[in-house]
Amino acid sequence: MNRREFSKLSTLGAAAILQGATPPLGRKTLVSAQEGGHTNASRDAWFKEARFGMFLTFGLSTLLGEEVLAQSMDGIAVEEYAKLKDRYNPTEFSAREWVQLVKEAGQRYMLLTTKNHDGFALWDTKLSDFSVMHSPFGRDICKELAEECHRQNMPLFFYFSLMDWHSPLYRGSLANGTPVSREFVEFMHGQVRELCTNYGPVSCMWFDGDWNHTPGQWEAEKLVRMIRELQPQALINNRLGRYNPDHIPAWEEDHLGDFSCPEMSLRGLPNESGRAWEFNSTINDNWAWAKTDTRYKSTARLIHLLVNSVALGGNYLLNASPLPTGKIDPRQAERLRDMGKWLSRNGESIYGAAAFRPIYYDSAFSTRKGDQVYLHILDWPPGASIDFWTLELKDAKRAYFLETGAGAEFTCSKNDFGLRLRIRNTNPEPSPDTVIVFDGAVPLKER
Repeated sequence: MNRREFSKLSTLGAAAILQGATPPLGRKTLVSAQEGGHTNASRDAWFKEARFGMFLTFGLSTLLGEEVLAQSMDGIAVEEYAKLKDRYNPTEFSAREWVQLVKEAGQRYMLLTTKNHDGFALWDTKLSDFSVMHSPFGRDICKELAEECHRQNMPLFFYFSLMDWHSPLYRGSLANGTPVSREFVEFMHGQVRELCTNYGPVSCMWFDGDWNHTPGQWEAEKLVRMIRELQPQALINNRLGRYNPDHIPAWEEDHLGDFSCPEMSLRGLPNESGRAWEFNSTINDNWAWAKTDTRYKSTARLIHLLVNSVALGGNYLLNASPLPTGKIDPRQAERLRDMGKWLSRNGESIYGAAAFRPIYYDSAFSTRKGDQVYLHILDWPPGASIDFWTLELKDAKRAYFLETGAGAEFTCSKNDFGLRLRIRNTNPEPSPDTVIVFDGAVPLKER
């Protein structure tokens, strides 16, 4: 069960800060409207190039060693949960180490949970004392991470939960469809304003916790206008409320926002032409660090999810869980670094790549750049041959293994089933994803 179901800049982009005012936005115009002369396409171009990002779930729930929803799922009283603040002291937190790990993993942007559903703020908010500044740690984590991201030219996303279980201004709004008090809306908008004002360029405001209320109840259009004025280059995801709370189109939401963000499952992903989207999932089964969750996905499985996401035309946002000390779980860090090693040899087929066309087999995918097609074959044993049906790569000028540059042996023939492409794996070493480049295989537009 994911959080929505529960209740329901590449480096260049970081520096490219676009200026301009924002006209009023209607519920159907947030994607297509020109805003200050800049279309959504100009704002998300770097995002579609980046393809791989880091999601960091950190906050008070880490001290429980349970899922990030533990306060609600375990029925912990607000007053009891709030006492965790007095024990929050991640003395081993290092913004430099976090950003360095993101780079080693081959990830091109990072997202931090500035405030999750429990309402605990990781920045120096002036609107509440339920924050890191009133804990033993007493340091502005958002500030330190933002400064390091700016220093290392790493695009930074701020995750922000619209709901807030701690705030007495919101507690009467927990049930689906109930009104949201004017006082809470002003408080919530005020906290977003702080994040958009005090931490330099923000590459994205990434919202969550919207599911109980409509965009009108959250005053989403007003919120978007404020963000566009303060951070005109920033992307905004599509979690700003649901028009129909009884139906959950996990990535459409009436196209509200700049991009969609399906979660935890690649089934039935969006197919809107040109619309940016980002699949977000965990390394094990939980978002926050959970001491009993040892069901870690293998590096190979994580590479497969990345390749699958890009082959479908989207990005992959992979969550990692810092320990209560502030260090990222070393078992997760190891897998991330191994992904980075694979990307250092095969990243050409991922960064800036687009979807080519679906393949009949579930163990192979294709991506492309212009007239170069990248055929991804998962867990392909050395020496084995494989047949692909109706994959039109017969006009390729040459084919070679991306990792080694060695030529790839392939033949094309026709029979009653159509075109058959046969390839043999001459690589000496196994790989979670063997990438073959077909150079000049297709014209710039699809056949």
